Amino acid sequence: MKILSIIMIVLCNSFVRDVYSFSCKHRDNHIVLRKFVIRLLSDSRLNSDLPTEINPHIIQPNQFNREYYTADLINRKKKSFEERSTCEFCFLSKSICLCERVKSLAGKPTRTKLSVIMHFKEWGKPSNTGKLIKLLNSDSTDLQIFGLKEAEEFKNNIQRNNTVILFPGKNSISISEYLAEKKNTLDSLHLCTIDSTWSQAKSINSWLPDEIPRVNVNNLINKRSMFLNRKQTVFTKVSTLEATLYALQQLGEEDACFYPPNTEKTDESNNAYLQALMLSVDSVNKQAGRPNIYGSNIEINYDLTNNSKGPFQKSIQEKPVECIYCNQTQSRFKNMGISKMKSGIPCVSVDSKSDQMYCRYWKCKICGKVFGAQI
Repeated sequence: MKILSIIMIVLCNSFVRDVYSFSCKHRDNHIVLRKFVIRLLSDSRLNSDLPTEINPHIIQPNQFNREYYTADLINRKKKSFEERSTCEFCFLSKSICLCERVKSLAGKPTRTKLSVIMHFKEWGKPSNTGKLIKLLNSDSTDLQIFGLKEAEEFKNNIQRNNTVILFPGKNSISISEYLAEKKNTLDSLHLCTIDSTWSQAKSINSWLPDEIPRVNVNNLINKRSMFLNRKQTVFTKVSTLEATLYALQQLGEEDACFYPPNTEKTDESNNAYLQALMLSVDSVNKQAGRPNIYGSNIEINYDLTNNSKGPFQKSIQEKPVECIYCNQTQSRFKNMGISKMKSGIPCVSVDSKSDQMYCRYWKCKICGKVFGAQI
């Protein structure tokens, strides 16, 4: 009887995972089913009598669910990135990719080791700022995605004696207080930064070991956040990039925060991290069709988005050079489609040899008149 129970439990778990995999492929119509399967996989009653040597994937069902879901989510995003010609590092369209521009702002590598722990739901969002830390300080920064198996290995291998977590919790202390406590005993420091929304940050913080000290930069924040892609409801709430910048300055890493290193370290125009943030804000606005906030010069490279579904595609149909009525040359025309030639509406450049009877009509947005052009 016990053997039969074990077989039934194994088959049940295998079936649930197959259903979940199917629902991921057809996610538009199976959102409710996926949530149900996640709850079902988390149900301890399915795993209570199952020996670990038979099915090792269900030793920690909650962890398994998160890893399975995270890997599936990121793979689907990567597939979408390929179809839409999106950069996997800055999460923007390749036509306005800012990776090289941000790397050109980088100063010296930090002596402090940085680890950016990004929530899996943040991966792929154009407005994310944790990605910029990796681009600015690639030699001393590693990026971990909360939810993947690699992040679990990272957590288990953290050295407790020289690591701090940047999180403004109730039990956190300022970085200056932490340095005063560790004076003359701290050779190197490992700073872990949580990159997520505030609600997601609480989950990551509870996932990290409790014995690692938490530090904050609340006493260093003296102005509102420059991160304007998302609303900050509280004055002391800043982006991940800004919080990391405050922490690095407190740790004496000014040479890594400014470019070139020998310039005055009080001017925002030479602050690599703030310049990268402003460039990111303007790039996200450009991609969304909103005006620039900081006046960054964002050039669009249309050649990088050919044959994709992403933004900034070249016009398939070339617009007229000028309006035959008002002679405007600003290319402000609305495509009215192809139809039979209409009496009373001129159709220019018609091929008389082929006896063409159809014409593409355009409406001038300046004078409002309609005229035709050759197909």
